[in-house]
Amino acid sequence: MTSGLESWPQLTLLLRLHDHSLTNLWDPKMPARILLPLLAFLLVACSDPGADPDPTDDAGVNEDTAHQNDAQGDPDADTDPDPDTDPDADTDPDDDEFADLIDRPELPEHLEGFCAPESYRVRDLGLPDLRGPEDFAHQRYIDPEAAAGGDGSLEAPFLSWDEARPLQSDTAYLQRRGTEIVLTSPVELTAGNILVGAYGEGPRPVLQAHPDLGSRMVNIASNDNVVRDLHLYVDEETHDDLVADDFIHQGYHGISTPYIAEPGSPNQPARNVIYNNVLYRSVLLHWGREVRILHNDVFFTHQNGMFLQNAEHVEVAYNRIIHPNHSFHLFEGPEICDQTICWGDGIQFSRVHHWYVHNNFIDRADTPNKATFIARIESTTPAAEPHYFECNTLRGPPGDNNRMLFVGWNMDNLVYQYNYLLGPSGSALWSHSAIDFSHNVIEGPLTSTEIFCEGDCRLEDNHRVP
Repeated sequence: MTSGLESWPQLTLLLRLHDHSLTNLWDPKMPARILLPLLAFLLVACSDPGADPDPTDDAGVNEDTAHQNDAQGDPDADTDPDPDTDPDADTDPDDDEFADLIDRPELPEHLEGFCAPESYRVRDLGLPDLRGPEDFAHQRYIDPEAAAGGDGSLEAPFLSWDEARPLQSDTAYLQRRGTEIVLTSPVELTAGNILVGAYGEGPRPVLQAHPDLGSRMVNIASNDNVVRDLHLYVDEETHDDLVADDFIHQGYHGISTPYIAEPGSPNQPARNVIYNNVLYRSVLLHWGREVRILHNDVFFTHQNGMFLQNAEHVEVAYNRIIHPNHSFHLFEGPEICDQTICWGDGIQFSRVHHWYVHNNFIDRADTPNKATFIARIESTTPAAEPHYFECNTLRGPPGDNNRMLFVGWNMDNLVYQYNYLLGPSGSALWSHSAIDFSHNVIEGPLTSTEIFCEGDCRLEDNHRVP
């Protein structure tokens, strides 16, 4: 518990500004214009000697709970976020590099009460907490500008990811911020309980794909891992050469998990967190259970921005997906960009169960095909838990046959609410399953059926803005 005097930062600041410490508070040379306000502060501070000026001191706050609330964007969390633990913190001082690519509109007034950061309440799905390097028993450091022969310590880092392999369990592997390493083989997380991330100051460290890399950059093939604070980069020539050789291919997989054919398989990677990464011309793919994908920026992917299949218990939140579907431009026109080639959705879910998608921005305004968010082939068994899609901002895609939101068949218990849907596009919603579609704001031109829904659909309190 602090003293009454220490709980008044205004008083301390005022004293320091006039070069008077607490020990010479009663200096007779102090002007009256300074002394009188100080006396007023003291009278208020001492008026209730039984009050606790810091009620959180003895509140018995559970540190694990507080940490989880920070990681989930709890509006009651610490107002001075720690960039290593709070996904709402600005952890990348180089973010302005992408400012000209991101044109996110402000929330309409209709959505502010529910979706504004200070009021939005994140739903707790019991998913894994965000962890930092300090949560692992060992730390190994990588710096391509260090002296050769390092042992991976902070004083003598490895020069490359090749020197760090194979990655060991309960270890954080950290590349120095502001550095760049060209990957000739993927970073493989096979042992489990591994963190791959960054240390030091400056912009995110860059992992760049070598032309001979293949398609995978970071491969999560185990449980309980964290991939955070990285910039995964593919230059345009390398990207287009791979796509041109096999244009049905997804392009580069910036962060991915191995394909598992059966949903719910015990072999699926589980309890992984993918946080605060930039994926430039590289897609994020996931097959697995209990995953959190938070605060990532995905730019100019070949096809989808994110593709999740055969996954369950998923949170996708606070991501920005800007201009996916690069193959539409690469192959010069809609005549070749059918479903088999241009899978250009912002986010696509296929057989994904129990998902929670919120507070994302997906910009599909530059290519006239496909959908912005698509969920399909869910299950023939009704879902016991709701699937939430809320507080997302979507733009485009333009074109009569395109949809901002597409919902497939055999899906159940869907709640799409408080989203901001911006045209031009064909339709705001095209759903073949029952859905609760309420409290959304739809703005801009729509050139086809604005809302199509078959089955038992609830459409209430949606606001249409010209």
